[in-house]
Amino acid sequence: MLILKGLTSRLSGMSKGRQFAVIIGVALMVATVASLATWLLFFQRPAHHQWQLVVTAPLSGPEKPHGEAMVRGVELLVQQINQAGGIAKRPLVLETIDEAADPAEVSRQLQRLHGAHDLIGTVGYWSAVSARNQLPEHARLHIPAVLLSSSTRGVIPENGWGFHLLPDETSELRFLANYIRNVIGEKIVFVLHPSGEWGEGLATTWDEVYQRFGTKTLYKWSYSPQAQDLDEEMRRIVAEINEKKLFGTYLVLGDTRDSARIIATLRQAGVVRQRVVGMHALADNSFVTTFGQFWKGRGSVAAALNGMIVTTPMLYDTSGESAQSFRNAYFARFKNWPDWVSAYAHDGANLLVTTFMELVRQAPRASDEELREQLRTTLAGMNKIDTAFPGINGSLFFNDAGRAVRSVMPGLYDGDKLVAAHTQLSPIHDEGVANFLDEVTAGRALYVNDRFMYKTNVIYTGVRIEKILSLDPAANIAEIDFSLWFRWRGESDPSDVVFTNAATPMTLPAPSKEGKDGDIRYRAYRLKGKFFLNHSNASRSYGTQIAGVSFRHRLLSRNNLMYVNDLLGGNPEELTSARQAVVRDAAGIIPPTDG
Repeated sequence: MLILKGLTSRLSGMSKGRQFAVIIGVALMVATVASLATWLLFFQRPAHHQWQLVVTAPLSGPEKPHGEAMVRGVELLVQQINQAGGIAKRPLVLETIDEAADPAEVSRQLQRLHGAHDLIGTVGYWSAVSARNQLPEHARLHIPAVLLSSSTRGVIPENGWGFHLLPDETSELRFLANYIRNVIGEKIVFVLHPSGEWGEGLATTWDEVYQRFGTKTLYKWSYSPQAQDLDEEMRRIVAEINEKKLFGTYLVLGDTRDSARIIATLRQAGVVRQRVVGMHALADNSFVTTFGQFWKGRGSVAAALNGMIVTTPMLYDTSGESAQSFRNAYFARFKNWPDWVSAYAHDGANLLVTTFMELVRQAPRASDEELREQLRTTLAGMNKIDTAFPGINGSLFFNDAGRAVRSVMPGLYDGDKLVAAHTQLSPIHDEGVANFLDEVTAGRALYVNDRFMYKTNVIYTGVRIEKILSLDPAANIAEIDFSLWFRWRGESDPSDVVFTNAATPMTLPAPSKEGKDGDIRYRAYRLKGKFFLNHSNASRSYGTQIAGVSFRHRLLSRNNLMYVNDLLGGNPEELTSARQAVVRDAAGIIPPTDG
């Protein structure tokens, strides 16, 4: 009160002009303070603000290894984002929800994180049942979800807030049936499937594809999923196989644990020496580890798995530089190699975070609710190749049902390592192909899942730099002493290559080693030459140079011949197939020779 009287007294002694100036000054100061308070309270996020990204994954129970792989893949992304400065200079924090918990508890955890604000979205949902239960909650709370579940079990609701990274299992199984029937040429296939509507439906789908090509499935056996007496069920099935002497290929359907248990029982019984095939549940690190827990037979785990053919969303040996960079970074952080599960979780998280970062940059004052709405709209707009997201496994975009438009690939177990099968199927795009039927008639293509696909021969290849003989950064040239090798099946000549970054023309000399190991041919070379630096688009630190070798086939395009990273034959002086090495340890298990 005294202060106010003092101010009033001083103002009364001023001229009207000075009184007006003081009043204007006070008004401006009050407006500035009010504006600053409004900005801090409503627009500017506090200094301690952290963005939240949620991984909803099985962190307990039999599927826990898959959950751990998903979390690790996302952890790597979060680390990379924060090292680069975060999102709008605020850190990104990883939160987890155990989807194996009671559905009501999963919903409560989701609501809790939503109530804490600053939530971007969720990645995960390995279980289709869990996704079906929780997607309505995502729609209610307006939280985008990127899903790793591919199962059609329970029919996941399409409410616009869920985006699927994998094709549905029905399409995947049709692809596998076409591959086994028309590429491998196997007419006799026996099916083991879970009991119930889902398992019966998949077995029927397989039979329908085979009947289109004039054959059908003669024997199908159902089993009780995750049953305590599954071993007893399998003994009865094995006894029937033994009694009827059923030789052919065995398709095993089910989750990772059941499939590993069934295949181990078949192999241990010694009556099933033929090829085993399956879907992506058999194509990750968890399957190999789980199989090892059940394997009690003679010989090694590698011998028992050798020759299996499975469909998989991703193969590192056919993937590009982004996938190799992820693989190396993952190994540096966790000291083991990632599988497709970690890569796809990383890709899904990167899709959410990178898109969200751009939205924050465009609208820094938007609320969390508005940003998530824009995020969902932007993801839905990624519906063609022109608007695709550059994922580590290729372009990522979605169809009208919110499912990624990506193909599965056939993988082959060479020992206990999954590599690209010797023949791949690549989608044919309309441009540049005059007559699809001519390609099919010539044996260069197949009609699979309502689309034409090239049959592509796979060549396992590797380069090992022995020595950098000289380096001239000014001329952008390095002289390199290196080893080059190929492993392949068939009559094609993979060594007719052009070195695309050679500073002077080069031709291959006589091989330093060549031969045939079973059905696998191999050839190795020792070369010296001058090559341009930085031929690769791989990321590199400022000031560094990349010295290496790049080549392609002289005549054939990638549609006809595909060079892939040889993840197994790493020593050109010891080019023996890993498959043949495990055959010697197989103790009676005879792997197939065509894959």
